[in-house]
Amino acid sequence: CTPCGAGFTWTRVADACVASGRRRSAFVAMKVLCANEGLMSNFELLEVLRQRTRETPVALLPHVHDPFPTEMQCSDTLKKTPAGAQTKENLAKFIKAVEPLNLTPAECLNLINSKPTTDVEIHLLVEDCEKRLKESEVERLLKLSADLL
Repeated sequence: CTPCGAGFTWTRVADACVASGRRRSAFVAMKVLCANEGLMSNFELLEVLRQRTRETPVALLPHVHDPFPTEMQCSDTLKKTPAGAQTKENLAKFIKAVEPLNLTPAECLNLINSKPTTDVEIHLLVEDCEKRLKESEVERLLKLSADLL
């Protein structure tokens, strides 16, 4: 159960710029390192959007232009979800704590994104929950969700 980063890196595309008659330093493009590396949690998306909208003191991604309005809207919406209060450290602790439960990556991601507060939500997010998890494990998931997410 490991939410992955997007698998992108930023590189200068000097040849394309020169070929189109523009200055070499005018463009920065995204190069896909590993297509379909994995799923991305709402927290990870919010981190990327924070970098794009210049909310962090040190921007990790270059800014070709101001953020698009849709990026700003998405960022504002995600801040109101559990992702707005999550930290990398707590997510790592959560993932490590749920490893013994043998959840699928999709189930783990859904738990992280949803921050369930009732056993009904756990049963909706974990396939065949009544067969795979004991009641004590469901309660433990709820406690982990409340404490770490």
